[in-house]
Amino acid sequence: MSVRIPLYLLAKAPVEGHVKTRMQPFLTPFQSVELATTMLKITMHKVAQSWPGRRVLAASPDPGFPLFQELCNEYGFEVESQVSGDLGDRMAYCLENGLKTCGYAAVMGCDTPHVSESALCGFYDSMVRGQNVVGPAVDGGFYFLGLNRFERQIFGDIVWGENRVLSVLRANARDNQIELCEYSALRDIDNWDDLCWLASVDPFYNRFVSSPGR
Repeated sequence: MSVRIPLYLLAKAPVEGHVKTRMQPFLTPFQSVELATTMLKITMHKVAQSWPGRRVLAASPDPGFPLFQELCNEYGFEVESQVSGDLGDRMAYCLENGLKTCGYAAVMGCDTPHVSESALCGFYDSMVRGQNVVGPAVDGGFYFLGLNRFERQIFGDIVWGENRVLSVLRANARDNQIELCEYSALRDIDNWDDLCWLASVDPFYNRFVSSPGR
């Protein structure tokens, strides 16, 4: 099997009013953009350090957004447009494209910048050994999914954003004879409580919580 397993990192352009809106009013729209930009940069840096396969930024809405171009050049990512549709549609498109070229493909978001480089290396090594991999999220979703076979039914009946996403994914995977290797759960950084938790475990993020709404 090729060792160039592609990882598609799904990212939304950090534009005021369109990113991290659930942080408001604790953060201003500008601070929300700062936070989203920081999380994107840190995630791309960690992937660049620990993922030896192809790295693809699946960008929305415009892959030509200047920050995307800058970071892709810096961290060795290709950049492609996300397709329209819900999260399942967008992930399915990435997985199907990656599987065509490699036989394996992975998707990940930018809401867990605290994911360790050792975990990312572990995901890759597990996939090289022939395993399908999922990184659970504490809120009942998942932040990483790597597969050697994709069936559309694996996302069937999932209501994205609800706390049953992972449990439905598990059931769908079993129904389609896809065995998932699960890693440790991580907390998505979606709202103010999540950000305060992150600052408590990583002082780097204190800059966002020490002067909220300034």
